[in-house]
Amino acid sequence: MDPNILKSGTFDVIWRKKMLGNYNGFTEQFYAQPLVFTPPSRHQRLYVISQQNIAYIMNATTGDILQSRQLKIPFLVSPDLEGCNDISDCIGSTATGVIDPETGTWYLTTKTYEDQTKSTPQGLAKGRYWFHALDVATLVDRKGFPVLIDGTVGDNAPWRMFEGGKHHQRPALMLVRDFVYAGFASHCVQWNFTGWVMGWNKYNGKSVAAWAMEGGKEKEKGIGGGVWMSGGGIASDNLGRMFFATGNGYASQLANEPIPGRSPPTALEEAVVNMVIKDDGSLSPVDFFMPWEKRDLDAMDKDLGTSGFVLLDAGVFKTDKVKRIGCIAGKTGKLYFLDLEDLGGYQMGPGRKDKVLQTVQMPAPVFSSAGSYPGEGGWVYITPVGKQAVAFKFGKDSAGNPVFTQAGVTAHTAAGRQGVGHGTVTSMNGQPGSCILWLTDVEGVNFRAYGCIPDDKGILPALLLVNNPGQSKFSRPTFGDGRVYLTTANGYVTALGSPVNMPFACKGAPLDAGMVLIGGQTVTEVKCVAKIGLVVDRVEMDPGATHFNLTGVPRLPAAFVTGATLTFNVIFKPLGIGPLGATINIRTTNSGRQPYAINTPVVIRGIARSIAPILVIQPNVLSFGEIITGSNESTVFDFAVENAGEGNLTVNGYKWSIDSPDGPYLSPAPTANAGGVYTIGPFNLTGLLKAGGIIRGNDRVVITTKFAPTKDGYFKLYLVITTTGGTKTVGAFGSAGSAPKAFFEWKTAGGTWIPYVSGVAFTFGPVLRGNQEVRTMRLTNKGGTTLTTTISKPPVSGSLAALNGLASIAEGSQLAPNASEEAQLICAPPKGQVNMPPLPLTSIWTFNNNDPTMGKQVIQFTCAGTSPQLGPASLSGNNQGRYRYLGCYKDADPERKMESLLYYRNESENGGCMSNCFSRGWRFAATEYEGECWCGNKTVGSTNVEDVTCGYLCKGDYRQYCGGDGAYMSLFGDEERYDPNNTSTTTKMSTSATVISSPASALPPITTTTITAKTTTETPRPDYMYLGCYLEPPTGLRALSKDTYTSDNGMTTTSCQGFCTSHSYPLSGTEYSSECYCGTTFAPNTTVVPLSSNVCNMPCSGAPSEICGGRGVLSVWNNTILIPTPEPKEVGRVGEYNALGCYAEGTTGRALDGAAIAKANMTVEGCVGFCQEGGWPLAGVEYSTECFCGKELQNGAVKAGDGGCNMVCGGDKLAFCGGYARLNIYSRITSTSKTINPPASTGTPKPTTSPLTRKSILASTIRTTVLIPSTAKTPPTP
Repeated sequence: MDPNILKSGTFDVIWRKKMLGNYNGFTEQFYAQPLVFTPPSRHQRLYVISQQNIAYIMNATTGDILQSRQLKIPFLVSPDLEGCNDISDCIGSTATGVIDPETGTWYLTTKTYEDQTKSTPQGLAKGRYWFHALDVATLVDRKGFPVLIDGTVGDNAPWRMFEGGKHHQRPALMLVRDFVYAGFASHCVQWNFTGWVMGWNKYNGKSVAAWAMEGGKEKEKGIGGGVWMSGGGIASDNLGRMFFATGNGYASQLANEPIPGRSPPTALEEAVVNMVIKDDGSLSPVDFFMPWEKRDLDAMDKDLGTSGFVLLDAGVFKTDKVKRIGCIAGKTGKLYFLDLEDLGGYQMGPGRKDKVLQTVQMPAPVFSSAGSYPGEGGWVYITPVGKQAVAFKFGKDSAGNPVFTQAGVTAHTAAGRQGVGHGTVTSMNGQPGSCILWLTDVEGVNFRAYGCIPDDKGILPALLLVNNPGQSKFSRPTFGDGRVYLTTANGYVTALGSPVNMPFACKGAPLDAGMVLIGGQTVTEVKCVAKIGLVVDRVEMDPGATHFNLTGVPRLPAAFVTGATLTFNVIFKPLGIGPLGATINIRTTNSGRQPYAINTPVVIRGIARSIAPILVIQPNVLSFGEIITGSNESTVFDFAVENAGEGNLTVNGYKWSIDSPDGPYLSPAPTANAGGVYTIGPFNLTGLLKAGGIIRGNDRVVITTKFAPTKDGYFKLYLVITTTGGTKTVGAFGSAGSAPKAFFEWKTAGGTWIPYVSGVAFTFGPVLRGNQEVRTMRLTNKGGTTLTTTISKPPVSGSLAALNGLASIAEGSQLAPNASEEAQLICAPPKGQVNMPPLPLTSIWTFNNNDPTMGKQVIQFTCAGTSPQLGPASLSGNNQGRYRYLGCYKDADPERKMESLLYYRNESENGGCMSNCFSRGWRFAATEYEGECWCGNKTVGSTNVEDVTCGYLCKGDYRQYCGGDGAYMSLFGDEERYDPNNTSTTTKMSTSATVISSPASALPPITTTTITAKTTTETPRPDYMYLGCYLEPPTGLRALSKDTYTSDNGMTTTSCQGFCTSHSYPLSGTEYSSECYCGTTFAPNTTVVPLSSNVCNMPCSGAPSEICGGRGVLSVWNNTILIPTPEPKEVGRVGEYNALGCYAEGTTGRALDGAAIAKANMTVEGCVGFCQEGGWPLAGVEYSTECFCGKELQNGAVKAGDGGCNMVCGGDKLAFCGGYARLNIYSRITSTSKTINPPASTGTPKPTTSPLTRKSILASTIRTTVLIPSTAKTPPTP
């Protein structure tokens, strides 16, 4: 990867592939990073696995999916993780696997369930973890694999057993010798979240290591020490040891007892751990580091192990005293540099603090592993939450100790919540000036690349800023053959790169301008040979390339034939020192059709030296952040005074100000104490050279600055250093205040804010079922320093959940003193039936932060989903209805459950039915078929079904349900006379009661129809007309070809009519005693038979007194008031535009290439009106919601006869609006287009200002849908 290519404008997305997963309708997510591998005799491959446990092999060049396989079904987050939503929907393969090039095997883990045949949640206890070994060529399992991990017991704690449902494997796997190792933690600090490191033999899958992070006398209370590291990997610097970091835990085994690193405790919580890898693959801890304030970190969930422990290159990052160095940063924001041979133990430093090489306080929590660059002196990069990435330069002090000095930052800040990716560094074999720092993120421009060396203003130069929509959190880009690969949480894999084909071949690139003293110059010739015919439009340097200039460029634009040479010169005249570089961009217009880049970047590099001394200060700004006043804590930063020249640099003197960079200044600087410490207000500086002190060429002096305030306030220091190599200023800034104080509040429906009391739930109160209400929770920092949220696990799904919870008061977010942040929660109880009891809804949001007095809080939320209470009021005075909803019950199987049908009315709803049944002395009321009201006293038995079966909306109130399809009733019982647990309750009652409310409680007089037995003749419904006895057509088609059902002992004329009516069919026909058929029209060749033929002669199976057709003939009835649901159709004409039919999209572009719009409520009329307003003669609707205009059909569009225009309009479900790559085309009658001759109108003209409405369509349809004989007939009787 060449940084100059990134800057050239030719580096961008080259493919973005939507992957195949759609388990249970969930979007496929990727958190495991892709692996790049080139199998023998094959092109480079990309290996990817998702949270749906689908493994892929992809062509790394094209993005084509070569093979895929779902290894296991995924584990479902809801409800089985009980509100933990760090990853939504599915948990599958989260950790990045590892490929063994020796055997061609891909190793990885998957989370799944015990039963692979189910697609529904199976519960936490049924969760399982597997270890897989796949052939990289075929994705076939290696022999003996996969291996079930569940049931493994701890080598060091045999009383601990691994449970796959509770655990989560995030860290990348590690392959050492013949063994593969993986780290495990849990989900959201729930259950027993004890961490594990496990290992297996790579050949046979045999377990070789299972080390529990809680392994000794703490077993009664020891939970914790999860190994997760935000997905960072377990690390190893030789074949015999490994390093990793752990999170918080509650054993606190060491308490306040200092312990050396070589005596590791059994409870490895909040620790960096060094484990020896024995010859058989088993593990044993040999060294550890644990922060001195470990117990405080546990209380505030400030994990040390939120990032990976990074091992720095021992060839560069070393001194005579320290040979190997590693670094880690966690939620406290402290960056620790550790000696790998002596990690530091617990409280082994001065004052029982940390024994570490160096601690740097970052301004915010860190969740991403450090990046490192061993070139150009050695650099380390850290990205805190919501802050700029920081570059630290490696060096050593006068005593030979390693020192990391802040030297630069990025211009861009990271997301204000956890998710920024692990720092990743590439270079061109270590060439100076070729280093790139890559960062992914979850907000803003979420893929960024920077030069690794800060400019003279301390800024890392931005090389690439690209958006990768849906970028996964905690990511690390993957590289291969000049391309970089990214995964997303919305189902995509993305590749970025630069076009391979450059139109010029430039000799000697990258060009070497040599080594030059400041004040001198070199001239370098550039020769580029054209590979194709082209025109050179311009040749230009990168903006800001102040050290290089072009000369001898020919007059442009100029044409070049294939093989012609472009020649010019570059002058290197440096103004600064060190490795310098620039890019020359040759911009071209290319001939031919082959894909060549339109810019050829040419890189030139040189090195500048200076004989004279040059003063450089890195960094020149020290931001100490905050200190809690009275905590006796301090923060330390280093800065380096460097001599970048080759001659000696002499310090002339100092002056300082505590007010502003403009002074007033005091000079000379204050006198140092006996220890060489200069004190200026709360700042203590150690290491300042006295006036006359000398810094040799290319050397430096490190100044340690300690910020230790004793009172509240904001403090500044401007220190001016004057030398023979120039004058520079370094600024130091910090503040002090009281500890942060978290204050949660809840906004009631009336707008009042109420404070949170631990253990007391925030409540919505009652919310009507089927409705929703939103409330607001607010967090305010009432302390004097920044409040950092360390744990935030919101409820993100269900009926009571947070709106955008993952972005509200998010983990890692910070609040300044007196600042607030709000989060909204919604209660949306599911719609239900009237007269149901309140539905209790609850959810929790788990928080923790750095308020030392608060601790972890599990904030509860409650909501009561209520339903309308109708009919007579309960005698209990609780504002409930007296008739309680009992459920949805099957009716007429074969007998009616209720004795009395009171009415069928358009005004019918549940409240009126209950009131009318109550006034007539019935203890049960039931609604059915949208408009029927039934009453009865008989206990209905156990024929209840799911409530969703009774889903018909009441004719009198669409907000209520009145029964359902196929004779299902919504049943209500008088609580004073019926107890579901005591079916012998009395049937006597008083008929006077208070009516709560009911739209239909005052109905006209009712004629009651009583059904006492199945053999009693059912009175035909008044809305039905008997049409006669019809013979099935001889063609094999059914006379009535829509819905049908049979009932061997329950068929009646009324039940068949009700069934067809419930399906919106006006015609109902009974046949062969037990069959029911529905339709809107008769099939061709259906004939009516004379009554005298008596072929409709079979009694109904559920009512022997009725006739239900015969052999091959139907008794047919017509519902005279039913308005059937019409079918969608092509709109024939809109104003001056006629329909031309269905056309396929163009083969090389849009069929209509004029104006276009897309609207969710698109209609044909709206589209035609849009095109007509723009003066376009043609209009076309496509894909339900899209509208295109044009003058004529373009790009090979032809008429389609495949029925592809089958998608209804987004705003008109009775009209077609094209289809996939298909358009319904409309042409203006007055159009002079030569491409299309509009056919005659196929429908009634419809002006664009007055489109047909559903009502008018229904009205016109009903007159032609049903075949009605000229004279009504009377049905026969047996």
